Amino acid sequence: MKKIALCKEYKITFTHEVLYLITFFLFAFVRILDTSLLNIDFLSNVVFIIVCATLAVLWITYDKVSVKKLLCQIIIISAFLLVTITTTRKYLLIYALFLLASNCAEFKKIVKYSLIATLSATCIVMIASQIGIVQDYVFERETEIAHSMGFSYYSAYPYILMFNMLSYMYIRKKSITWIEIAVLLIINQGVYHLSTLRLTYYLTFLIIILYLLVAKMKRIRLNHKAFYVGSFLLYPLMLFITVWSSFQYTHYNLFWRKLDDILSGRLRLQHKAFDLYSVKLFGQYIETNNMTNGVVAQHNYFYIDSGFIYSILGYGILLTFILLFMYSFLLFKACQHNDKVLAIWIVSLAIFTVVNNTWLNIHYNCLLLLFPQIYFKGGRNRRIFQIPKNGRKNI
Repeated sequence: MKKIALCKEYKITFTHEVLYLITFFLFAFVRILDTSLLNIDFLSNVVFIIVCATLAVLWITYDKVSVKKLLCQIIIISAFLLVTITTTRKYLLIYALFLLASNCAEFKKIVKYSLIATLSATCIVMIASQIGIVQDYVFERETEIAHSMGFSYYSAYPYILMFNMLSYMYIRKKSITWIEIAVLLIINQGVYHLSTLRLTYYLTFLIIILYLLVAKMKRIRLNHKAFYVGSFLLYPLMLFITVWSSFQYTHYNLFWRKLDDILSGRLRLQHKAFDLYSVKLFGQYIETNNMTNGVVAQHNYFYIDSGFIYSILGYGILLTFILLFMYSFLLFKACQHNDKVLAIWIVSLAIFTVVNNTWLNIHYNCLLLLFPQIYFKGGRNRRIFQIPKNGRKNI
């Protein structure tokens, strides 16, 4: 009898939530490996088929659909599908399916699975680069040496690890201790030593400072009219400033030339992007020329780092406006419910998207998966904004 009870205790029930989380873990884990120098093309294609099929079933069978929800879902899947076709980027279809089926699982659990999957996959790639399974490309940056640690470029793993930190902070909310803060700072220093990437290095410091000044101070409350207005203006304003500065850039002006130097040549390339491509409703395929076998292109180098610029040109007007609305809505709700850690994550992403394209990488930045759970007011929405009280050992 005890044996039967033990079996029952550890029995796994494959509910919609369990299937969604397992599927998300599988996709996020393989997605990181696929962006590294590991050759897993066949595995990646198999996982793509499995994930698409599973998510389609979960989406169709999970819950009843109201007219409002159906119309919104049709808009989302149509926009993503059209952009998938025009850009030939099949992962956008998976993103759409994850988004539509995200009500299956509690958002905090999605964040946990994202953190575990992407962090473990990143560590595997980095270890593989040090034991000779994959190559560790080395880049000379002025007087410093940057290591790619098994990825094609030295900026890949700092991006992932910074968003891992944001995920961890969201899971812990206001319960992070001084020891945890110290560990995060040590990791940030170590990543900078390996990658020499200043952007994530300083932005991580900014995130931790915001956490200490905003999340830990009870007097600062985000549920105020000024923050409400700011929440809906932030992302459109960031997009406008980025596009405007791209058009205004000229090499003959000292101010723009200095700013371009600070941004590592991004302004010049953004200006060039608008010369090469026109803005379209459903986007287009953008051809880049940045690296070959770990060597940075010396001639005709072209790459769009800015998420806002890449989105407006590559994903098109429709999908860009949908993303702007989703993130603005999430920030508004975070302010409305005084969820400071969530607000810090969304604001940090807005700053980062000015110069890098990660606002659609849901495997390590799963913020978008929160949108359906709030907008459609699913049954799990009640626990999203619950913030734990501080314990004695907390900051």
